[in-house]
Amino acid sequence: MKYILSGCGEQPINKHILQMERHIYDTDVIGCIQKNIIMWDEDEYGQWFWSDSDIKAIHKDGEKLLNSNNAKKSLRETHKSITRYWRVADKLLDAVEKSSHQQRLTVLYDEYTYVLRRIYAHFITTTGQTTYAIENELKKILEKKFPEQLSDFFEILTTPEKPNILFNELKDWKKIQQKPTQKNILAHTKKYPILLTNIFSKDSALSWGKQRLISKSLSDINDEVLKSVKRRKTIRIKQEEILKKLGSKKAEYLSKLIRDCAIKRLLVKACWNGEGYYLLPFFERLSKMAGCSVRDIYMFYTWREIRDLLHDNNNLPKQELENRKKYYLLRFTNKQIKIYSGQKALKMKKKLLNPSLPNKNTKSFSGTIANKGLAVGRAKLIRVDNPHEINKIAATVKSNHILVSGMTNPTMMVLMKKVSGIITDEGGAACHATIIAREFNLPCLVGCKVATLILQNDQPIILDANHGVVKKITEKELNAFENE
Repeated sequence: MKYILSGCGEQPINKHILQMERHIYDTDVIGCIQKNIIMWDEDEYGQWFWSDSDIKAIHKDGEKLLNSNNAKKSLRETHKSITRYWRVADKLLDAVEKSSHQQRLTVLYDEYTYVLRRIYAHFITTTGQTTYAIENELKKILEKKFPEQLSDFFEILTTPEKPNILFNELKDWKKIQQKPTQKNILAHTKKYPILLTNIFSKDSALSWGKQRLISKSLSDINDEVLKSVKRRKTIRIKQEEILKKLGSKKAEYLSKLIRDCAIKRLLVKACWNGEGYYLLPFFERLSKMAGCSVRDIYMFYTWREIRDLLHDNNNLPKQELENRKKYYLLRFTNKQIKIYSGQKALKMKKKLLNPSLPNKNTKSFSGTIANKGLAVGRAKLIRVDNPHEINKIAATVKSNHILVSGMTNPTMMVLMKKVSGIITDEGGAACHATIIAREFNLPCLVGCKVATLILQNDQPIILDANHGVVKKITEKELNAFENE
């Protein structure tokens, strides 16, 4: 069996467990049909691999979205899950703040685990593997009538013309700039935890807010908001012109569906991106019970282990915790999940994954064009999601750097404004990298599958997003390009 890298990031073990369990309990959701998954984590950085047969099955399952009734139901159920998630999360927080008994917290946490798993289930419906069928169908329609403008028209038709959660957050941040009190900053971080991935204290959140106040002026924000509004207005006009020329109701439906998926995808992502910070009082209580840090609880305890802690005061053994910090591997097969840690995990990786890993000497690879353009420079590999670490990296970024990551995260916005291009392993027309690359007009390839496995930090590369190819080059070749 061949495994293919589908994404990577600095994510908690519980997320990966629930993403596997969705294929057991949430098979009513389009895309939740996988049978073989491997999650590999080394030094707190995870890579998740899907089998080639599963990817083909997801492509097939995604064809259900070609039926408008199925698509409408999927979007409707996604909206319900998002609403329910925040309601249940707030119930859990309220119980913690009222110092409720552990038995009460156990019951609420069970409910929370269920709604969080449903969120992960709906997220897969918006991945490039699931939207593959509707993207291809739209391309076929465009190719028949406008073969030479296919990629340009596809890009325009699939770019959301409506404001997303990140645009709304930026507008709300203007109010903080006008009245930057500690209370207002904290209120904003609670409203938009999507920007506070792996932040585990109020002090850290405040530090993030104060740094942002310094780095982005009110004038800068106003300019950014106006440009975004103008751009979306232009996109909407172009979409209407193209659809009028096409005269295809099907193309109109497919393009709107992809745009709707992109907007919903960010709202779904907002539920878990910053989960550790939003539910900080809950995780702080757990850390006191376990005698370890909030980060340790959040990053390395599964939901069953948290439940055992709440119900029976059973801690994760210290040695197991330390092993997971170094290595762990999750294997999902036969509807069962097995956890390996430490040296056992390393042995399983060699046995299960190594045969599927690409040759690191590979000179070039391809991806899906998210936004056209050409960039020549150095790869900037990102292996963190924490905004403080991202800010540190941003301070070292040069104009010729090209961002390379498993998938982009809203915390990476500060990087995206500085780099000359974007390359990701995961993604399709509805992903975050695609949306932002078009917003900033950056050359971008998504769904490359091997970028973070083949490229090294500061590696000289050419990102040819006109032809969908990334090529390694020599220092001499890079210097020649820069001196032209």
